[in-house]
Amino acid sequence: MRVWIISFECGGVVKVGGLGEAVRGYAASLAERGHDVQVLMPSHGARGEPELSLGVEGFRVYRCKLGQATVRLFSNPVLDEAAVYLDGLTEAKAAELAKAVARLAELEGPPDVVHSNDWHAVPAGIAALSTAEHRNRRTAFVFHVHLYTHRWVSWDYVFSECRLDPDATLRGLRLGEAYLRAGGILEAVAAIVADKVVTVSRSYAEETLAPAIGWIAGGKLTYVYNGTDWSLERLCKEVEDMHVSVVWHECGATALPRQALRRYLLTQALARAEPEVRDPAFSWLPRKVEVFPSDGPLVLATGRASWQKGFDTLIFAADILRRLIPNFRLLLLLIPVRGEEGHLSWLLDEAARRDYVRVVAGHARNIYALAHLGADAFAVPSRWEPFGLTAIEAMASGVPVAASRVGGLKETVVDLRENPRGTGYLVEPGNPEELARALASLLSITARGDLAEAGVLESVKGFSLPHPPLTEGELRKRCIERVDAEFRWSKSAEKMEQVYSCALKGSC
Repeated sequence: MRVWIISFECGGVVKVGGLGEAVRGYAASLAERGHDVQVLMPSHGARGEPELSLGVEGFRVYRCKLGQATVRLFSNPVLDEAAVYLDGLTEAKAAELAKAVARLAELEGPPDVVHSNDWHAVPAGIAALSTAEHRNRRTAFVFHVHLYTHRWVSWDYVFSECRLDPDATLRGLRLGEAYLRAGGILEAVAAIVADKVVTVSRSYAEETLAPAIGWIAGGKLTYVYNGTDWSLERLCKEVEDMHVSVVWHECGATALPRQALRRYLLTQALARAEPEVRDPAFSWLPRKVEVFPSDGPLVLATGRASWQKGFDTLIFAADILRRLIPNFRLLLLLIPVRGEEGHLSWLLDEAARRDYVRVVAGHARNIYALAHLGADAFAVPSRWEPFGLTAIEAMASGVPVAASRVGGLKETVVDLRENPRGTGYLVEPGNPEELARALASLLSITARGDLAEAGVLESVKGFSLPHPPLTEGELRKRCIERVDAEFRWSKSAEKMEQVYSCALKGSC
């Protein structure tokens, strides 16, 4: 199949969060399965090899490779703005992308499958679909919801700014009528004209999308889990490539020297974190991170610096853990996002008041893998979470997870209290004490030696949640096995391939 995956981000090019990693994973894995896959996205100022001019309104296209897939970056003054998501600008970029994709479909012909990711890729997807309908060509339209936003847009936006035709007939319905039926909600418009509507977890499909757009999507709604290609071998290779230390040669050993890697991270490598921030709006962020004065049991958390992610809850949980474990450490690797500047500033201020918390704001590529290899536990304290890619990345690294009992996290993290093959704990969102209890329990397994040496193991045991007796090695192995069984991109791509086939048939 010839596939266009339309997105606002893609890992390896421009990535903000889990959406970018999902697009990268699907594109690379589907291409490996023999499909002609192209990712179409705004450039956001990034560049590849110059490819062509679209011949209208100054649009240019740049090309870069992503494994066997191709990424095509659309460029003009609006699409080149560095901010990926920002009220007003995102809508403008979505409109420009729609016009550019419509032109590309005219020049090269529409593909077999258009796969639009989230609301901002909907106008471009409909533009490609409209070209296919105009040429009497069967093109399947798959709408993929990673985060539902209930995004309302005006009639003028859709049909003037995006230049879509209200009289275009898509799946037997005029586009203008689809807009009216959807009440201007762009995700609902997409659900009406799509052949399949996909989301990232069963919980998100049933609890969020079914009530919101289920009346439109009906039997078209399904879910496919995201995946990861992380492995201990890959992480060790990344660490070896980026750092020079006597511990790296031990990565191939039977027992990974996690404590040595952790000590190096906390007391040396943090000073060389070099977080990258492309958006000039965040030029005020600190460029240097102070190392910890000494080693200690480490909890890691990563993700967008958004209130949704619950990092404030984690900082309050850290205060409780600190009273139990004097040498406890918390490391936050955060991605700044427009509109959340105040929250990020608060997190930085709170971290500065605590000598046991460090925040790295920006893409810290040179310590990202190292942090996962050195972590004793991972926290995902989200207030809501459609899937939670960071949780499976942690488990793929052999790190057990304490996560909120919300959304897709309920399907990725297996609670030790409920299943003998547990990989962590699920806790009430927004509850720092329960989160602290869960993390204390995990640290009593993975950092047992540190806690015993510090003389605090008994107090942590008394505070922790009940669990079956486990060794560190057993728990870390379970985490990796869980990901291998359910959350590899090869499996996700196989299921998405089935979605494409059903969409092309118009059934199943």
